[in-house]
Amino acid sequence: NLPDPSKPKLKVLHISDIHIDSQYLPGSEAECSEPECCRPPKDQEEIVLGNVNVSAPKWGHIGHCDIPYATLENMLQHISKTHSDIDYIVVSGDLESHADWDYTKEGHAETIKNISSVPIDNFALHNVPARFNMTWLYGSMADNWKTWIPSNQLETVKYMGCYMTPLYKGLRLISLNNALGDAVNFFLYINQTDPDGSMSWFEKQLHDAEVAGDKVHIVAHIPGGSSEALEGWATNYYNIINRYENTVMAQFFGHTHSEEYYLTFENINNGRSRPTSVIYSAPSVTTYSEYNPAYRIYTVDGNYDGSSYQLLDFEEWYLNLTTQGNAVDPVWEQLYSSVLEEYSLPSLRPSDWNNLLIHFMNYGKDDMLFKKYIKNYYRRSNMNCDEACFRGHLCSIRQAHHSESLCDDIPLRIKRNNKRKNKTKYTAQTNFNHLPKNIDDLKKYILDAIPKDACTL
Repeated sequence: NLPDPSKPKLKVLHISDIHIDSQYLPGSEAECSEPECCRPPKDQEEIVLGNVNVSAPKWGHIGHCDIPYATLENMLQHISKTHSDIDYIVVSGDLESHADWDYTKEGHAETIKNISSVPIDNFALHNVPARFNMTWLYGSMADNWKTWIPSNQLETVKYMGCYMTPLYKGLRLISLNNALGDAVNFFLYINQTDPDGSMSWFEKQLHDAEVAGDKVHIVAHIPGGSSEALEGWATNYYNIINRYENTVMAQFFGHTHSEEYYLTFENINNGRSRPTSVIYSAPSVTTYSEYNPAYRIYTVDGNYDGSSYQLLDFEEWYLNLTTQGNAVDPVWEQLYSSVLEEYSLPSLRPSDWNNLLIHFMNYGKDDMLFKKYIKNYYRRSNMNCDEACFRGHLCSIRQAHHSESLCDDIPLRIKRNNKRKNKTKYTAQTNFNHLPKNIDDLKKYILDAIPKDACTL
């Protein structure tokens, strides 16, 4: 049930994927042939500011560039001036630039004094030789976070980089180190189901919260449907969330750099079953490689006896680098003030987000709401999305783990004659099992079944 709107509210700032490039150099080449641009070239004999085709702007460039520290600083100054009512802040990972060839232990240890960063995603487990041990990183985290993490959680941080902390009466925050579920963390191929006991620990934290009658917000980094999430980890996380769907009120993720959401379902391989939760992937601060910098602020059912602590709404702000890239004093703009209003959602319940997905399925890529979704996904206008792109986005919403069966009812889009009265509507219960599985047979089936004067592929 939705809470009484007159009850107190909380404001939660969500920042993700900052990716600061300490070598960002305004005026350097922004469209280079290297993996990371907007920085001095590797060839020291090259004239840094000469022969530049596309000059890196002062505040950032949309492309293979991360952001300068000045942009992060400017964003935080803007947030401080604009949002005086923030109650707590979550940062869902990735502070360092994508130039991972520059990473060092010393650099990470220094960065940890402010926030966590990932050493090329390879977090060794405790069952590998000691020379790969992560004590240097986890220990640095524990030392620098001890003023705001409960003392009884410090050993967990030192062991696996996870912790639980009470935020308010009846609300706990779990920070889950899901670099222990990262597909490019090669140590996990020894054990991806419960690395270092992290998933067992996670389940116990939720069990303890359930027994106490508390609600939980989760902050992690890589969504389970990402290509960089191991399926063993993703399915275990998914099943745990389904078990504790009445306890987990928010899941704050990042990693994708885009604004998107993922649904979990009661049957983890059936996207037509009951939706159980929503995973939010917040927009990135970095521009890498197609995005304007952005941040998000949630409105949450507030701190009072019996609060549900569920998410009620959120707004987003962004920096339009097309117009503000070289501004003296850049202006951060509101992308939208209410996601409820933006997508005509009654609430942020899983069923309402699922109905939005069904709306997309019914009305196609040219629908106004889907066009808004694509614009907000990138924080940019005039982004094209063809039929393959359209289906990919819809399938992504369904895939909080890697299962193609979650997308088997997302059909080939057909351009219909608007004069036809009986248009097909897809619902959560629509069954497409009668359709041929082979793509050539499916095309023939469609061509044979549809009147040629009514539709075109």
